Amino acid sequence: GQLGASYGDVLLALGVLVALAILLRECSGAAARPGWLIAAGVLLGAVPALKLSHAPVALGLCLALPLLAAGGAARWRVVGWVGAGALGAFALLAGPWAWTLWRDWGNPVFPQFGALFGGNWLAPDAARDLRFVPAGAGEALARPLAPLLDWRATSDYRIRDARLPLLFVALAVLAVRHHALAAAPRRALAFLAAGFLLAYALWLPLFGYHRYLVAFELLAPLVLLAAATEARGRRIVLAAIALAIVSTNPPNHERAARDWPAGRPLAVAAPIAPDTLLVLAGVAPTAHVLPFLPPFAGAVRVSSNVHGMPGQAGAGLDARAAARIAAHDGPLLLLADPREATSLDATLDRLGLARA
Repeated sequence: GQLGASYGDVLLALGVLVALAILLRECSGAAARPGWLIAAGVLLGAVPALKLSHAPVALGLCLALPLLAAGGAARWRVVGWVGAGALGAFALLAGPWAWTLWRDWGNPVFPQFGALFGGNWLAPDAARDLRFVPAGAGEALARPLAPLLDWRATSDYRIRDARLPLLFVALAVLAVRHHALAAAPRRALAFLAAGFLLAYALWLPLFGYHRYLVAFELLAPLVLLAAATEARGRRIVLAAIALAIVSTNPPNHERAARDWPAGRPLAVAAPIAPDTLLVLAGVAPTAHVLPFLPPFAGAVRVSSNVHGMPGQAGAGLDARAAARIAAHDGPLLLLADPREATSLDATLDRLGLARA
């Protein structure tokens, strides 16, 4: 569903799958090679460093590592080498940016987890999307079926996808049949099952958003085939696979046609003077059009999902935006999505501005 979109989740999920392939291969033999274990760890550390929303998947798999190796000494070698690679990659890729955020905003993952790190830059509850987080235990227990039965619980876009629900079923089938597996496949199954369940348990209260589990969505067909190979009720499992294929309705992740052709300059209704300050308002993304505009003095965003919303007290980010506007000596030009006209006036009024 995300092919052709700009999120990058699928690309990062491939890193997780390559790490899994390395780990399962290396830990199926007599002795895992440190270099390959470090390489798997580098991938598991790089993925959340590049996009923090993948942290539950990578962390869940890392926490399940003790189940993958045979014996105490081998187990701790796997954990040590993979952990060293993961921590090193995360520190190298995420460390400089985290330090910059800590220095400038007092929060290494700004704007996330503002309640944990404190500060008054953001409006209350900003930068945390709670729409997909279960409200209670009942919703949490029913959530595995949501991608198949109620897309609104896990996504902004209409989906119908049986892969994640059937992943639970496949792991349960394999768990029942684990006694029929050889030692190495049994360890691999325990590792995959525990890694997935731990990742799911972390993902659910943090995000609950479907596309952040895309690594397991991509892995699910292989686990389903493994269940079909090992299960006595093979026909039932194969029928479930067929049902998943024919029932899948992938979402259109923002690949709809735009109002302007990609790669061509935008038409501007009026000339932009070089000393103009662009005021970006509304929640819809608009900054992507700035490279197509004639030269201007600067741009400042005055509303978004991390600013104070109309009716809320302004936070530090709002105060900084207001100060930037007050200090500007020159014309102001509003850049906004016209579909947000109703909320624009309230935002501008709080800054002492009005549309001409």
